[in-house]
Formats: sequence, structure tokens, C-alpha cells
Amino acid sequence: MQRLDDLVYRTEKQKQTLAQEMAKKQNAQIIGFGSLEEVYVAQIRPRGVALLSIRRPPYIQPGTMPYLDWGSALTPTYRDRSYPVLAIAWGRTIQLAVYVNQ
Repeated sequence: MQRLDDLVYRTEKQKQTLAQEMAKKQNAQIIGFGSLEEVYVAQIRPRGVALLSIRRPPYIQPGTMPYLDWGSALTPTYRDRSYPVLAIAWGRTIQLAVYVNQ
């Protein structure tokens, strides 16, 4: 068991959920950056917190560089208004990560 700001979590999903909840409560600044194997999303202000890690899908050729772009969009799940979205392109495959600040 590990600690994240005095809150105990047992699974990776709980860790991500707690980190996202902390970011929502603060006036957070979020960044995304990638390597050949993984993309990371983190809060950098007011305090650095890792929010999300996305590994290169196994069907994507090794050595393919991910391209990242932040934008604002409606999604099939969140249709009420535009939300910040991180588009991740691995070759011809595009993944979307939506940031919901509630």
C-alpha cells in the first residue's frame, strides 16, 4: 500500500482517481508529453502530480513517435459542452483523453 497526500490507495485506478480529484480542487495546469513507449499527463501547478500514463498499444510498430495536441471538443460521452481533450496519434491510430474538471 502506498500514500498519495495522506490518502491510502490500493489500486492504480484509485491512485489516478485520487490524483485527478486533487487536480480538480486546485487551479491546476496540466501538461502532456511522450516518449517512444509511453505518454504521460501531469499536473504541474500548484504541485507536480502524475495523472495518467498511456503505453504504446502493442499493435503499433516500436519506434513510432506519438504526436500530441491539446484542444477542446465534444465527445460521445461528454456532449453537454466542449471539454479539454488531448489527442494522441501513434501512426494512424488516434486516442483521445478527456479532462473533466468537476
